[in-house]
Amino acid sequence: MDTTHILTLLRWSAHSRDSAANMQRIVDAAGDGMRFLSNGRDTTDADVERFRFDIGENLAGADELAALVQDDDLLRAYQGTSGEPGDDAADALLAEIERRRLGV
Repeated sequence: MDTTHILTLLRWSAHSRDSAANMQRIVDAAGDGMRFLSNGRDTTDADVERFRFDIGENLAGADELAALVQDDDLLRAYQGTSGEPGDDAADALLAEIERRRLGV
C-alpha cells in the first residue's frame, strides 16, 4: 500500500475518532445538566442515546480503517518520509506507529 493511501485511511480514522470525542462531550454535558446543541435546540434523551450509539460506531469504524494498514506498510511509509517534526505525513504516520506501540 502506498503512502497516499495509508495517509487517507489514517485521516478517515482520525476523523472518526474526533467525531466520537465530540459526541462524547455532548453526552457528558447532558449528564451534567447542560442540554443544548450547537443549533440552539435542547438535547433530548433520544439525542443522547443516539450519540452513545454513534460513538461506538465511530470508534469501531476508526479501528477498522486503521486495521487496513499493515504494520510493515506503516513503518515503510514512515521510513520514506523526512521524519522531521512538522512534516505532516511523518507526524501522522508516527502518531499511528506510537498508537500501535511499534518500534521505529
